[in-house]
Amino acid sequence: MAESREFAAAASECSTAYALYIMRAAAHAARSGQLFEQVIGCVARRQLSPEALEGSLTTFLTAHESAMAVEVQGAVARFVAALEASVILSTEIVTSYRSRIDSVIAGDATPDEQRRAIRKDYNRGVSREISRLATCWFELLGALDDVRAKATEQYLLEALRSATPIGLGGDRVELAGRLKSTASTTVSLENTRQERVLLRCTVSDVRRADAIGPSFVPKIVLTPSEIVLEAERTANLGVSLWLDETIFESGTRYVGSLHISRDGGDRQDVPLSIAPMPSLMS
Repeated sequence: MAESREFAAAASECSTAYALYIMRAAAHAARSGQLFEQVIGCVARRQLSPEALEGSLTTFLTAHESAMAVEVQGAVARFVAALEASVILSTEIVTSYRSRIDSVIAGDATPDEQRRAIRKDYNRGVSREISRLATCWFELLGALDDVRAKATEQYLLEALRSATPIGLGGDRVELAGRLKSTASTTVSLENTRQERVLLRCTVSDVRRADAIGPSFVPKIVLTPSEIVLEAERTANLGVSLWLDETIFESGTRYVGSLHISRDGGDRQDVPLSIAPMPSLMS
């Protein structure tokens, strides 16, 4: 019964190692799947071309394959070392068997007693070794999956960062500046009608142009937010934003819209782009 319990414990430990590996792989798959869907969305919106993706993949593999090979070789070497450290036929076990045989020869124990003792020792060692080697095996699989997932996620992120932002092909409002400073610009508004109009200006949510992360409302100041324009006249709208380093990331473009609503009329959406640059104080 004791031997059965030892093998049952070994089976339980093997199952635990397998479950941890599956959970680890599932987390990688979920993250990679999410990024892949975003890349496919960029391709569908023509922000990325299939040819560009193929070319960037070749470039990525050329730049990173050596480092990936080193990580894989390291993981395999650790597993091989674990196999070589097997205690099933270790010097310690062989010495123990020889000592028990000497006890039988000296008459200190019967052959049957020593046979049972040797079998018990052997089974205990085997069960422990099964647990250890199973854990090492799933650690190897996990390490290989880590290398694959890391490379996949890094490539997909680089592809997303290279995507052309939506709505930036024509006229737009652009706020560019260094982090920890105020970015500002002026928008010229024209009333082409033959009557006075009231214009109300607001800003939409913005998000990273590569579609990573949630959208948020930027603290953009519009001066003034309401403008009364006489017929065929123009006015300037001031647009400014403090580029908070805790909100914006340098080198990452953010996109949204400036909403210009005519009192009692339609709304015009002008593409908005925010381009933070590194702070001079960083």
